[in-house]
Amino acid sequence: MGHSITSCGLMIYTAAEGARGYQRRAKALEKQRGISIESLEENLMWITAAVHLDNRPSIISYIDAINEAKGDRPLLGLCIDTLFQCAGGVDLNKPGDASKLMDSIKYIKDETKASFVVVVHHTGKDDTRGAMGSMVLKASCDLMYEVKKDEITNVMTVKSHKVKDDEAIEKTFVLKKIVYGDGLRDHSCVVVSAESEIEEVKQSFDRLPFQQQKVLDVLGTQQLRNGQWKQLVC
Repeated sequence: MGHSITSCGLMIYTAAEGARGYQRRAKALEKQRGISIESLEENLMWITAAVHLDNRPSIISYIDAINEAKGDRPLLGLCIDTLFQCAGGVDLNKPGDASKLMDSIKYIKDETKASFVVVVHHTGKDDTRGAMGSMVLKASCDLMYEVKKDEITNVMTVKSHKVKDDEAIEKTFVLKKIVYGDGLRDHSCVVVSAESEIEEVKQSFDRLPFQQQKVLDVLGTQQLRNGQWKQLVC
């Protein structure tokens, strides 16, 4: 995404939901970036079960599994996806219960010596009020980002809601479809910056005949949904 990489390390992703889709994501990344699955697996590991953050034996087993898997390698980061799936039925709206969950995450970070832990959490029914649950969740984080998708343009905006000792950011991304095989389901998507994708579309747009350019220009400015353009030209 245009940033230099100053250090490398192992990333362990805890996929407590939707784990079946990650293999396809990895294959799409392999095709788009030219990174072999074998090379990717050297620095990226998946845990396809929830760690119950309210259960001490589950936490200890999770830590032991991570420390055994990483060996002597530095652990760059852990991802827990999602907090709700790993909460074990705890009421996230209660400050005391939410605080215990965050304490468990900090304990996991310390015991695995992870540089950082990313926790995926959803907003409530009213997304203007931020993350679902007690304000303890936000207070316990060093950084908090909101990811929101525009249903018309499909552009995802990543916006900082809390940044400790740094500047606030706002970045835009899109999911780009990648076909990696001949099968009906041999495709997935990768995350790319919206700016680079727009530039790629512009370059392909410039190669079209003049009349096609004008038609697409009209359709683009209208921001029409699928099928609505047919009504416009009829």
